[in-house]
Amino acid sequence: HVFKRFYRLEQSRYTPGNGLGLSLVAAVARLHGAQIEMLDNAPGLKFRLWFSEPGG
Repeated sequence: HVFKRFYRLEQSRYTPGNGLGLSLVAAVARLHGAQIEMLDNAPGLKFRLWFSEPGG
């Protein structure tokens, strides 16, 4: 769900923002053929973008 536009986790509902960040990241990643990996950062979440080699 975190990649859906305007999706907000319950603890983030009352903080500023529109919930567009990760949906934009996902769109750009798709456009460039990248993969997104989500990792536990205890506490929090870490994202890693994987891009393929140029010409590969």
